[in-house]
Amino acid sequence: MIIRKPVTENDMVFEFLRAELRSPRFSRKIREELLKRSRNEQLITEAHFFAEENKIRKDILKASRPGIFKTLPVDISWNDILLEEKDWDRVFYMRLEDWRLFSKKTRRVLDGAKRIGESRHQTITRRVLEIQNEIKHGKMPPKIILLSKLDCRKLILIEGHVRATAFVFSQLHKEQQIPALLGITTHASEWGFY
Repeated sequence: MIIRKPVTENDMVFEFLRAELRSPRFSRKIREELLKRSRNEQLITEAHFFAEENKIRKDILKASRPGIFKTLPVDISWNDILLEEKDWDRVFYMRLEDWRLFSKKTRRVLDGAKRIGESRHQTITRRVLEIQNEIKHGKMPPKIILLSKLDCRKLILIEGHVRATAFVFSQLHKEQQIPALLGITTHASEWGFY
């Protein structure tokens, strides 16, 4: 893993919303929250980090994905990183039953990527193949977001489960370093999805 630079929570929130805006599952909720605040998608697609915009983004994120952020520790040090091939054996899906079963109970993204194409996982397969096609055409998807303890032995996905699976399935994780955001905290295990 290569740590490129420290970033702020505002950077993480911006990246999270930017990714969710593209999500077939979550984009509707994000757009509803934007409308409630009389804002358009530029708030999420253009990186202006003024105090008012940062607050609105955080409010939108907490309103649209309350479960994830309810127990997320507050003392997180955020970093812009590059994941190298050797790092992927410690990238795990968050603790959700669907992802646990998808990865044959290991939660490892490497194991989940092996399930692509199975008939019972057609929704994930379709989305992974769409992302793989985008990558083939030179369009890199938003960064995945991870959380870890200080030792960085387990990198738990906060956001980007399908994209991480696509990076592994397409073998992109072997061909290049993958940009990501990593939150490091001594309290990672207190997060309900760790």
